[in-house]
Formats: sequence, C-alpha cells, structure tokens
Amino acid sequence: MVRVLSGSAAGTILCLGKFDALHRGHQALLQAAAELGPPSMLHLSGMAEVLGWEPRPPLVCPGERPAILGKWSEVLGKEICVLRIAFATVRTLCADDFLAFLHKDLQVGGVVVGEDFRFGHQRRGDVAQLQSWAEKHGLPVQVVPMLQEEVPGRGLIPISSSCIRRALEQGEVDLAAHLLGRAYRITGRIVRGDGRGRELGFPTANVADVANMLPANGVYAAQAVLADGTSWWAAVNIGYLPSIAQQRQLSVEAHLLDYSGGDIYDQAMRLDFHAHLRAERRFSSLEALRQQIAIDCQRVREFGNGTRP
Repeated sequence: MVRVLSGSAAGTILCLGKFDALHRGHQALLQAAAELGPPSMLHLSGMAEVLGWEPRPPLVCPGERPAILGKWSEVLGKEICVLRIAFATVRTLCADDFLAFLHKDLQVGGVVVGEDFRFGHQRRGDVAQLQSWAEKHGLPVQVVPMLQEEVPGRGLIPISSSCIRRALEQGEVDLAAHLLGRAYRITGRIVRGDGRGRELGFPTANVADVANMLPANGVYAAQAVLADGTSWWAAVNIGYLPSIAQQRQLSVEAHLLDYSGGDIYDQAMRLDFHAHLRAERRFSSLEALRQQIAIDCQRVREFGNGTRP
C-alpha cells in the first residue's frame, strides 16, 4: 500500500534522494528504512524547473510510479508513505536549516540516505553532518552503500539513474533491467499509422504520446500489455524506418506476435523491453526488409519461449 503525505512525515523513517528511476538502489533505501520503522520517501517536485535544467524525459512514466511502489510495499510487508514537497520551499535552506526543517517541520522519526547524499544550499551538507545531527536529537540514521551490478566483461556497474540512462542510450535494455530490478517500460497510446507494416505482412501498433525516455533506435524483443491486461510478445522498432521513406518522424511500432484481437486504436499500451536484437538500418528492397522482419519475429518468439539467453 502507498499513501501520500502532505506537510509532515511524523514518526516515519524518511528516505532522502531523487527517486527518479525507482531502481534497486532506491528499493534498498526503503528496505533499510522499513527495518527501523514506518518507511517514507521524500519527493521534491519542480526541481528541474527551479534549477533551470534542460528538460529530459523521465525514466518512469508518472502513472507507473504508484504500481512500482505498491509492489515494493508488498515485498516489505509495510505501507510506503510518499511525502510531496515543492523543491522551491527548501531550495535556499542551508544545511543546518534543512536539518531543522526535517526535525521541526516534518517531524521525522529517522533518516536513511545513500553514501553520496548531499543536502542544503550548494550541496554543502554531507553524511557526517547528518549523522552528527541525528545523534544530537536521538534519531536513527542509516547510510546505505551504493549497490553495484557485476556485468560479465564490464566489471561492477553502479546502480544509479545516470547509468540506467546511459544503458538505454546504447540500447542495452537488459542492463537497464538488471539495474532497475524490472524490465524497462514505456507507456503510450496506439494510433493509426500509414499501413506499411500491414502491406509487408507484419501489421504494427504505432505507439504515440510516450511519456518517458525511449531506448536507442533499433529493434527489440518486448512484451506488449494492452488496456485489457492481455500480454503479447512483440518485435518493436524504434526509429525512422529508412527503408520505407526518406524523411519520416521518429516512431515506435510494435508487431504483436499471433495477435488476432479486434481494433485497439486509441487504447493505452505498455511495452516492457527485454532484449536489443539489432540496430535500425536501410535495406536494399522491401523484400529484403520483409525477410529481416521475419527473422526478427522468430528471434522474439525464441526469446519468449526461453530458448535464447
């Protein structure tokens, strides 16, 4: 269960961080908090706008956050509270004032942070200052070391939002899934395309209004989840379809293997990415493209059957 708080986190063990990706490191913070008391997490809204950061798509679609936190709550066996505060209200607080805000305004019962946590104006506060403050007020504080993932041939990879973004930029959706603790998911709405996929013998669901970050252009094995909850393995192409037209907008097109249902236009669809199959490229003819799509679909089918690693 997930509960949204406003104005106070009285008695809860507050996890501090950005929580932008909701990855395994964030889950570890909540696990540590749950061992100390009722777990809660601080969500600062409007940070990018206040700081003038260049807009970039999120790693989690806003509509998916409650479901992810709900699953974490089930694992913990405890309710997770989310405290929403506008970043503008704490932006100018020095480190000491921020700690006073936690104690007097939020009335926290303890704090959990990552080892690289910084706070206060110009990020001048550090973990040592936090620990000293907590000891003074008799509050538990726990510092969680950064988790790392052992990747064959690449060594240890830190579990962080920046590493997840870099993995997606390279099309490494399997690595992103390891760091997240779940398949990377995008959500959108099915719209009408130009029918080229149907002409090739592989009709596609064209996904528009994607709210979160797209993986790199290419072809992927994914699972498509429709509005009615049914799930289908799909060959997904992200890119500009250079074999179809010279100039075309970026598109996300999913061919649902063995789908025989009715019209699904204007429905919501989720795509969970499991493997990068190949880069997008131009083919010499539509027949060559058709043959490659057939190979892609067979690879997706084998992946879904568990015959591919």
